[in-house]
Amino acid sequence: MNPTASDVRVDPVLTNMSIAYRNSMYIAEQVWPIVQVDGMSGKYYIFDRGEWFRDEAQVRAPGTASEGGGFTLSDDSYSCEEKAFHTLLADEVRDNADAVLRMEAAKANYVTDKILLTLEKAVADKIMDTSNWDNDTTLSGTDQWSDYDNSDPIDDIVTGIEAVEDATGVPPNTMVLGLPTWRKLKHHPDITDRMAVTNTRVSSLQILQELVDIDRIYVGKALYNNAVRGASDNFDHVWGKHCWIGVVPPSPALETPSAGYTFVWPRDGQIRGIRRWRDEDHHSDKIEGFMCFDEKITASALGYMIENAVA
Repeated sequence: MNPTASDVRVDPVLTNMSIAYRNSMYIAEQVWPIVQVDGMSGKYYIFDRGEWFRDEAQVRAPGTASEGGGFTLSDDSYSCEEKAFHTLLADEVRDNADAVLRMEAAKANYVTDKILLTLEKAVADKIMDTSNWDNDTTLSGTDQWSDYDNSDPIDDIVTGIEAVEDATGVPPNTMVLGLPTWRKLKHHPDITDRMAVTNTRVSSLQILQELVDIDRIYVGKALYNNAVRGASDNFDHVWGKHCWIGVVPPSPALETPSAGYTFVWPRDGQIRGIRRWRDEDHHSDKIEGFMCFDEKITASALGYMIENAVA
């Protein structure tokens, strides 16, 4: 028996739990800020950066008009698709649970985590794809940062920073490292040898920030199971063995250049939420998490990808 529209409702209590839910492994919403949009699909403007860097201001003689001009705009579109996942809260479980609200919260957190993992994977797949960026490099062999004798990670990172700044005039402020990358990098002698001898010789993200002069570094720790249901688990790192450098504004807005944005349509007024309805066929309440989003590259010149940074 399929529910009617009137049977399905957004559960405000579980939705508030969903909004408050945080999994420290997920960084997608920090790396690519959320921009709320009014419609499920629409357009955003792309500024021609060449017009902004042309030296055209002239001396204006008395009684004459000033030099003038303008900038061109192109546009691209976004289309927010709803991602959803549900679970069942069986009557037997609900009626025999010591704390019903705690069981409902666990179900809400479970479906929320599924949505957040889908968002994390979607953003990571876009960012860690060299074809999406104007500049990139792929390391191999002795150039990979896992080779402590021959590789030069600081030079590789600075090269990426300079490539973005030289192309756009904007210094990158954000770096993303997959967990396997950071595990190798934090022990690299190019970093530890620059630390005071009194310090523990394991570098921190703050030390790396200072060495390469970048504002924020995120380590993507999320895992996903790429085995089909019923097969043996096969876990992999969402952010891979890569490094990404780019420009991400602290205050997201459609008019503010960024390497990427996550466009979110607040369906039913919620960035993400929980729906609930009765499923009599299964003698259960069905609890469904949902989020409508589209992860977009919005400025390919504002990012630089280092693929296979470690072996």
